[in-house]
Amino acid sequence: MLIIKPYQTILVPLDGSENSQIALAHAIYLAEQCRASISLLHVVNLSSVFALSPYEQSNYVLMKDVQDSLEEIGKKVLAEAASKIPAAIKSNSSLEFGSPGHIIVETAEKFKADLIVMGSRGLGPVKGLFMGSISNYVTGHAPIPVFIVRSA
Repeated sequence: MLIIKPYQTILVPLDGSENSQIALAHAIYLAEQCRASISLLHVVNLSSVFALSPYEQSNYVLMKDVQDSLEEIGKKVLAEAASKIPAAIKSNSSLEFGSPGHIIVETAEKFKADLIVMGSRGLGPVKGLFMGSISNYVTGHAPIPVFIVRSA
């Protein structure tokens, strides 16, 4: 007989999208039911910085400004999400830099999460195939259950 233990730590990667907000609502509900903690994560995707033209990449000040702006946006996303978590739920936040899929799996291991609740960008099968999908990467590489949320 399979015994499922209540979740203790739920990792919620956030990108500020509507689907990540819905994922947070699901994670809060599950945390309340299981008396679990929530670990919020925002990953600054540095590929956005490297998408600049070679001329723009050679401009250190511009590169630093873009990175600082992305970091500031990430801090706001995390602060807004943290404000929605009831005081009775233990929570923490982490801002990381790198490839989102890889960082999400790595952070889940670091925080000893036993569930990842994340939003789907809703790229669809064709676009997702060509552009890649963070949720596909995470479900394929995470050693724990992954709950993917998208709006109807």
